[in-house]
Amino acid sequence: MNSSLVEGIALALRQVARNRILLPYPRFHSMLPAHMPLSVRYDLLEAAAGRLEDLKVCDYGVLLALDCGMPGSDFFLRFRRRRFDDYVQALGDPRYVRPTRKKKAALVALERARVYQHVVYCTANCLEAEKV
Repeated sequence: MNSSLVEGIALALRQVARNRILLPYPRFHSMLPAHMPLSVRYDLLEAAAGRLEDLKVCDYGVLLALDCGMPGSDFFLRFRRRRFDDYVQALGDPRYVRPTRKKKAALVALERARVYQHVVYCTANCLEAEKV
């Protein structure tokens, strides 16, 4: 995996988190070579989000946004794979229930708040470490 691409994506995710804004998918895709398959792009995104924090704690990939403001299916698949119990609690068991848009929006809001809180914590700790 190309570590410079992972670093670039991680940097972009950290910046949008600090500014409490979202990263549109077209901007994310413009950071990558045009010929790169989608599966590789999302593997890079997962690696970058994992570099910022363990995906079982929070997923910076939630900051990517479609035109409607919600993340794409890649986020929900990753969340379900990494934090199945939280997924079931928020959206219901995928074997029996199809998640509603309202429940998805609530999950996204909660995860974005978790990411924003994490970036504030990390920034404060980095500043504190520089003082020492």
